[in-house]
Amino acid sequence: ISINSTVNSWDNGFTINMVLKNETDSDINGWSLKIKKSDLTLTQCWNAEMTEDGDYIILKSEDWNSTIPAGGTISIGGVGTGTAKSDFEYEIIK
Repeated sequence: ISINSTVNSWDNGFTINMVLKNETDSDINGWSLKIKKSDLTLTQCWNAEMTEDGDYIILKSEDWNSTIPAGGTISIGGVGTGTAKSDFEYEIIK
């Protein structure tokens, strides 16, 4: 999965839209992203379930968008505080 993100910032916050792309020849069924809070401090998100695990946030697929078709994309987004890196590091977990 690759991520292309767009960040809109203001004084002490931001919105982010992330397009997740399946770059394989097979469907991906179920996905989760692990992102450092220091890179992306989200206070709410949409199109994904958000939980915290220590210094990380976990964004997990909803039932209705858990499959990313081969070569396909889905969009998720959020609102956060501080500043966001548009090229943040992430880990795909199951």
